[in-house]
Amino acid sequence: LNEGVIKENTIIDCEQGVRKIGGNTIKDINPRGKSNITEILVYSSNICASKITELIPKEEYYNYLKSFGFGEKTHLNVPSEIAGILAKPEKWSKIQRANIAFGQGISVSSIQLAQALSIIANGGTFVKPYLVKSIVSPKGKIVYKGKQKKGDRVLHYETSKKMRKMLKVALERGAKRARIEGVNASGKTGTAQFPTKGGYHKHRNVVSIIGFLPSESPQL
Repeated sequence: LNEGVIKENTIIDCEQGVRKIGGNTIKDINPRGKSNITEILVYSSNICASKITELIPKEEYYNYLKSFGFGEKTHLNVPSEIAGILAKPEKWSKIQRANIAFGQGISVSSIQLAQALSIIANGGTFVKPYLVKSIVSPKGKIVYKGKQKKGDRVLHYETSKKMRKMLKVALERGAKRARIEGVNASGKTGTAQFPTKGGYHKHRNVVSIIGFLPSESPQL
């Protein structure tokens, strides 16, 4: 969206849930045919996610992932924080590039996810996360105040606005149990296969959701 290679109403073929890349096969839990970008988010199409990232050079895609904060520590000063795994683009195979598009070829921490989503919530600007908002003495005096540090602009404001709108639909249609009555919220579900020795468990998944509210002017 930010590069203009797709628009909100762009239609992409999800190939009824099965796509072959070389000797590998990508599958969707919710098989679909031709879908627009919002539907791709709602139904979490791995296939269409992989197709979208192929519309820009892999080096450019990698730079976006880095600008969202993936692949490096947030420096929150918490014990045992990890940088996660994000390979350099020159090492990507075709299937690895596809896997990264839907999250399987990359590892991230929860705070990295929150940091990345906040860029969309903040109107496209990177904001460095911090843990302590303030420390107040027993007498009510503020002895420490955390400072919000804004970083680079990652997305055009209009791009972030479109994303907030699409993620609102994604939560309403794709995560009904996460809806809050009377509150407009935006969010995205995640489903990860449970790793076992030498592969993945056939029946166990790790499910998650991350979001912000209100959709129009996010505060939380």
